[in-house]
Amino acid sequence: MSMSLLDYDQKYSLLNDEPLTAEELEEIKFGHVHIATVLADIILRVKAPFTIGLFSKWGTGKTTIINLIEKKLKKERFKTVIFDTWKYEQDSLRRQFLINLDEQLNLKKDYKKKLNQSLTIPKDFYKESLKIIMNEFLVRVLLVIIMFCIVLFLIQNSLLNVSDFYKYIVNGAILIFFLGYILDAFKTVYGTVQINKIDSAEGFEDEFKKAISENEEIDKVLIVIDNLDRTSHEQAVNLLSDIKTFLSQDNSNNKNYNYNSKVIFLIACDEKAIKKHLEKCNFENPNEFLRKFFNTSLRIPKFLSLELDDYTKNLLNETEIKEFGYDKDLYRLITSEFRNNPREIKQFINTVVVTYIYARQMEESGEIVSKGIINKNIASLAKLLIIREKFPIAYEIIENKVILGILLWNDVYRGIYDYYPDELGDDENSKITKNRIDNEKKKFDNFLERTKYIDILELDVLIRLRQSEQEQKVPQIKSILIAAKDKNKKIFKEIISKIDERKLNYVDEYLRNFITKKIDKVEIWSIGSSVISLDEDKLKYLKQFIDGFVFHFPNQNDLLVRLDYLAPRETFNKIFNLVNEQNKENLVSAYTSLFDLSNNEGKSSIPTEYAKELFELIKDKKYTSYFMRHKEKIVATFQNSFVSSEFLDVFINTEMEDDFIKFEGILKYINSITVNDLSNFDNLENKLRVLNKLKLDISIPIAYKKMEKEDLVYETFKKFNEIILHEESHLSQKETRVVLVSSLKNFIEKYFKEIKQIIEKEEGKTIIKSITIHISKWFIQDQKEENIYVELLVKLRKFRNNNAAEVADSAIKNYIKREITFDIVNKINKDDLKSVLEIYPDEIKIAIEHIPEINKIIKDIKK
Repeated sequence: MSMSLLDYDQKYSLLNDEPLTAEELEEIKFGHVHIATVLADIILRVKAPFTIGLFSKWGTGKTTIINLIEKKLKKERFKTVIFDTWKYEQDSLRRQFLINLDEQLNLKKDYKKKLNQSLTIPKDFYKESLKIIMNEFLVRVLLVIIMFCIVLFLIQNSLLNVSDFYKYIVNGAILIFFLGYILDAFKTVYGTVQINKIDSAEGFEDEFKKAISENEEIDKVLIVIDNLDRTSHEQAVNLLSDIKTFLSQDNSNNKNYNYNSKVIFLIACDEKAIKKHLEKCNFENPNEFLRKFFNTSLRIPKFLSLELDDYTKNLLNETEIKEFGYDKDLYRLITSEFRNNPREIKQFINTVVVTYIYARQMEESGEIVSKGIINKNIASLAKLLIIREKFPIAYEIIENKVILGILLWNDVYRGIYDYYPDELGDDENSKITKNRIDNEKKKFDNFLERTKYIDILELDVLIRLRQSEQEQKVPQIKSILIAAKDKNKKIFKEIISKIDERKLNYVDEYLRNFITKKIDKVEIWSIGSSVISLDEDKLKYLKQFIDGFVFHFPNQNDLLVRLDYLAPRETFNKIFNLVNEQNKENLVSAYTSLFDLSNNEGKSSIPTEYAKELFELIKDKKYTSYFMRHKEKIVATFQNSFVSSEFLDVFINTEMEDDFIKFEGILKYINSITVNDLSNFDNLENKLRVLNKLKLDISIPIAYKKMEKEDLVYETFKKFNEIILHEESHLSQKETRVVLVSSLKNFIEKYFKEIKQIIEKEEGKTIIKSITIHISKWFIQDQKEENIYVELLVKLRKFRNNNAAEVADSAIKNYIKREITFDIVNKINKDDLKSVLEIYPDEIKIAIEHIPEINKIIKDIKK
């Protein structure tokens, strides 16, 4: 009785992977019994020599059929020899064929000993060597003695002189020893030829003839060649050639040997594989070769789906793992992917069993804390194992991506092969690799389509079959990462909010690991954007990741396309104070790098909303010192691309106004106000509002002095005249005119002295006259806004060189005498009202007669 070593109680069995024997008849399926019966009957009936082909892929039951044939023929006293070529792939198939023939037919040829002679030095080398030397020496001595006797006999019979005795003896001895060594050399050569003779074609044929023909007990013999297609192409083709040339030719008329009339060959193989072997050995027409080689053949029919379904279900039940038997997706997947190979189904189920047991062990030992993750995903586990077995490139990519970082199953569908290899050159090996990738990719895409009913939702756990310490402490951590990677900030924040703050350091460590593993930076940025969305009370626990995130922060183009989720304001306000000084500089450098980017027109590529956020940050005292290290670049970009109302507003009336709002920028802004703005009231009002806030009395740079320009006040004065003239000809809405009047009034109040100097020149006089005339017309036209017009006309009337002052006087006088009201007088600026009293005393007296209440206002002003 054996005890389980597992940490949990699990009943399971592995399937026997051996081919079925004839004794296991009740387990043999798919019609194999009938195939064996037909082939056995053919073998009994045909006249030898005869060659039969049994065709099908590996694992489809060919060996089982052979076992059945052998049993059926044994009942008919028919000899059978089964030669499994795959066993002897690394040896001489001819030699091993004869050894198998000898053993299985009991020929008593002792081929194993004769044909497998050891080529190594004997164990007791010195003893054996001494024995050989002594034997050779004794032979030579015996020959010398014989020669001595012959010479002595010749002397006694007076056939030789006694004086020649020693000469003949010495010379003869030398000759004997010399001839002995020559004979040894011949013996060595002769012996060498004899040892290797069996590996030659002729020697092999000769031995086979003797083995079969000399045995009178053999009437007929079936020689089965199994697994021929699984050997190397050289071995397979050589054996086929031997069978065709020597072993199966008709020698019935040969008086010496009549062996082939006894031999029938059955070759069990994958026909397509054999054809590939022949092609690799440069056979021009493999089909023709096989047609001539086989006298007949039978191909194992493809299996029916229902047969395979039942077969797979039964095998899954045999594992004794109850979850396997319940999982319909599991047997459906296995059957569909190993449809033509029952043996492969067995092997694969064993692989699933072993992996499942290991995964459960990891669960029970605490290495996987998400309980049930394996039991609920057996089909997913099997699908992953199929990918590992059939699509090794895809699996390698998936495994590496999972180990280095988070990879979702949906990412696999988006094109997993794009990740491998990172770089391929144009050399021959790279081309081969590219072809492998392309071929596998097509098959893998088809596999994904066929099996799309099974998702691998727990991809990382099923790949690693373990969870890190952080995953064990915070089971929700994968959900955190998925939400972060997908930038689903709402779910990300919800999950984080439910985690005890004391465990957030595990989240921090886990997130930090992504950076150290050199995963895709885009994933780091996506996760970082989700982290930034957290409240500050959570962010302080994620400082490790934030530091790493900022260290790998995107620059320029990478950042530009991600500004929607790495907006400057949120990024700085959330994490700037959480990172070290170096990373603060990294963050600032990343965003200021955007100022180097420009479009085809030479303008900045930064979207307006994010550019404004950046300039707001630059103005913020918390960040100013960091940004101003890049002052030259930032100011240049501002002057070139961002001189507009909303951007000027950022710096007007701040300590940084003089740094950013310069002469060139203001001039550009003034010129940006055009007659087209009259059609957009809000735009015009905003532009004029900002214009009134700018410092127009700044000195002119040297570069502009050589041009026929006065200064910014002069340019603004001209701009007002240009707009007023255009409005006059197009009769815009009254509110547009009112905005122009109001803005012009403020402009004149602010720069009265400068304008006074301007109108001392002829061009200035022309401008002030034009403005006064048109404003006077508007005053008469727009009588409900009289106070604004009166205030402006009074200011225009004050310029001595205003040749249109009388026009203004006339309009004001008529207005005071006929249209003025108490409310209007009450609203007029006190300084302007005082000027009116001084300039138009007679008209005021008339107005008082009509409206006595204004007398009190006038008295207060005079005081």
